[in-house]
Amino acid sequence: MVRDRTHLKTVIAGLGAIVIVALATAGAATAAGGLSITHSPVINLGTKVSENSQLDNTAPGGDAVGQGCFNNVEYWRIRLTAGDKIEIKGNETVAARGFLIAFFAPGTTDKTIAFAASVAHGFPAEHAVRFTAKATGLYPLVSGPNCYNGTDGPYTFVVTVTHRKAA
Repeated sequence: MVRDRTHLKTVIAGLGAIVIVALATAGAATAAGGLSITHSPVINLGTKVSENSQLDNTAPGGDAVGQGCFNNVEYWRIRLTAGDKIEIKGNETVAARGFLIAFFAPGTTDKTIAFAASVAHGFPAEHAVRFTAKATGLYPLVSGPNCYNGTDGPYTFVVTVTHRKAA
C-alpha cells in the first residue's frame, strides 16, 4: 500500500509540474503584442504588460499607424464598454525612451489604421493617458518608441478601467 501511495504522489507531483509549466507558457505567450491588429492578443484589464522592443518581433511604425509617429510597434486589443473610463500608466527603463501608446476605435483594421485618428494617445511613462470609451467593442492599442526621440528597450504598462455605473 505504501508503494501505491508513493506512486500516486509521484504522478500527482508530475501533473502539477506540467500544469505550472503550461500556465507559465500561456501567460508569456499572451503578454507579447501582435504584429497586426488581426493577430493581436486581448489584454486583461489591470494586467501589467511587459515588453522589450529591442528583442520582441515588432511591426513597422512610421506612416503605417494613424496619429503619432512610431519607429516600430506591437498591437494589442482591449474590450471596453461605452462609458468606461480608461487610464494607462507606464514605465520605461534607461534603455527605453519615448514610448507612445495610441488607442483606436472599435472597427479599426489593419487596412484602415494608417488613416485612422486615435481616440487617445500619449506617453504613459510621463503622464497617465486617460479617455472615456464612446462605444462598446474591441479597441486596438498600439505601442512603441516614437520616431522623434524614442529608443528601443524594455517597458511596461497597465490599463485600468472604471466601469460606468448603472443608471
